Amino acid sequence: MSSKPAKSHSPAPAWSISARLVFLFTLAATALLLVATVTIYFALVRHMDEVDTDFLREKLRSLRDDLVEDGLQRDMLQHVVGASRNATEPFTYHVRILTDSGESLAETPGMSNLLPRERFGIPAHSGEANPPVAELRSTDGRPFLALAAGVESDAASENRWIVQLAQDRSKDRAFLRDFRALLIVLLVLGAGAAAGLGLFVARRGLRPLDKMTASVARIEASHLHERIGSDDWPKELSALAGAFDEMLRHLEDAFARLSQFSADLAHELRTPVCNLRGEAEVALSRPRSPEE
Repeated sequence: MSSKPAKSHSPAPAWSISARLVFLFTLAATALLLVATVTIYFALVRHMDEVDTDFLREKLRSLRDDLVEDGLQRDMLQHVVGASRNATEPFTYHVRILTDSGESLAETPGMSNLLPRERFGIPAHSGEANPPVAELRSTDGRPFLALAAGVESDAASENRWIVQLAQDRSKDRAFLRDFRALLIVLLVLGAGAAAGLGLFVARRGLRPLDKMTASVARIEASHLHERIGSDDWPKELSALAGAFDEMLRHLEDAFARLSQFSADLAHELRTPVCNLRGEAEVALSRPRSPEE
């Protein structure tokens, strides 16, 4: 059974120093840009969450004061609509006021269809200064930040209400989507700019190495006395230049001793060869018999 010869795999070409430097520089710059963009994005998200949360809690405190002071002596529905809507914009936030038993007293028009009362969960205690907020979805899929809290006029009174507040975050989410896309574009452009800058820096930084290569290429076997020197090179190449010059010095010394050895050897061989030649010429200059 004949065995097939093993296929020889040629080694993969090694990366140049310039390519390695560009790759590492681009990788490091992209990582820094990624960390910066992610940090900025989540800082913005946190800030927007805090602003919306503070807005809802401030509206809750305002409604608590109104309910405690005035009860339901005024048209609460008109108050709710006027507080949650601008003249030229749709409702920016929604309010619902319920009795302690769950009966709706006043709410933003259309809130029942958009945000049923059951979605708000258990209301916070009336004495809690900063009730928790939660993310929820409306029936049409829009995101809202919502809270529910109890309100009572005083400890001995039976006037107790439940306030439900919801802040529409559709514009916030749209802004975050656009901002996220902008950050991705900036990240890609930054990575490309880092690659170009890295290539420029690598070529400029490796220019002394190219100059050293040209200096070394000029040195031949007949010019071993030349040196590339170690004073004009960067610190990283000075040691290499010094080691190369030291190698040239050893080579020059070895070539000199080899040349001297060849001359001595030629001299030592020339004398006996000349003597033998002279004897042979003398012997051949006299007549000889066939026997001799």
